[in-house]
Amino acid sequence: LQPAPLPYATDGEFIKMTDVEVARRLEDLKMFTRHAGLGVEQRIEIAKQQQALRDAKKLAKEEMNKNKEKARQAKEAERNERLEQQRKERELKNQQALEAKKKREEELARQKAEEAARKAQEKEQKRQQALLQKEQELAKQKELMYAMEMERERRRQHMALIKQLELRRKFEEKEKKKHQVILDKLIQREKKLVMRKRDTNILAELRKPQEDSEIVDQTVLPSFSRIPGLKLTGTGYADLLMVFEFLHNFGETLGFGEYNVPNLFMFHATVRQF
Repeated sequence: LQPAPLPYATDGEFIKMTDVEVARRLEDLKMFTRHAGLGVEQRIEIAKQQQALRDAKKLAKEEMNKNKEKARQAKEAERNERLEQQRKERELKNQQALEAKKKREEELARQKAEEAARKAQEKEQKRQQALLQKEQELAKQKELMYAMEMERERRRQHMALIKQLELRRKFEEKEKKKHQVILDKLIQREKKLVMRKRDTNILAELRKPQEDSEIVDQTVLPSFSRIPGLKLTGTGYADLLMVFEFLHNFGETLGFGEYNVPNLFMFHATVRQF
């Protein structure tokens, strides 16, 4: 900030000036001091000239500022036009890039859709093949199970038939044995009746008195020698034999030794003394 010169100063105010304005004001100040000794009219004329010069400079400056402003506006317009052109080019490039990206995305989406459709079709074909194979396996299993069931039923019927035949055979054998037992019983009964009748007849014939001369097969009776020294009756000797046999069987149990049991002769001699 510089203090204003006398023509421009008002109560010590300050104005903001550039270096060019300071140099111009110094030049005016020199001219003012140079013409300080002139007359009033001359000074007025000089002031007018200076004012006209300042106005011309001001107009030139304004014209120059206008030209600068026009140039700046033209440059700004050109710059704006260039920026607009660049913006349009960028937008066009962006649009083209977006369209290309959209086309690529659509192509990728189409390829993915085709791939997904192909995979789905392959999966469906595999599923259909698996279902068909499973149905074939189930059909084979059903046929096998049906054949096994038929074979089992045939065997069951065969076994039932064999059991029925076996039961029939056993029943027939049982009935045959039963009839045979009944027949045997009847035969035995008939035989017993015949034998009883024969025995009765024989007994009746034996009971009939018969002369010795009428006996056809006369048997010669054997001759038995008498026991030496026997003095007992038949009943007494039978009792003696029974006691001897008892001691011979149970002598050891009763406490008799093997040599303590008397023999039959000693028994007979002892009993005869009584």
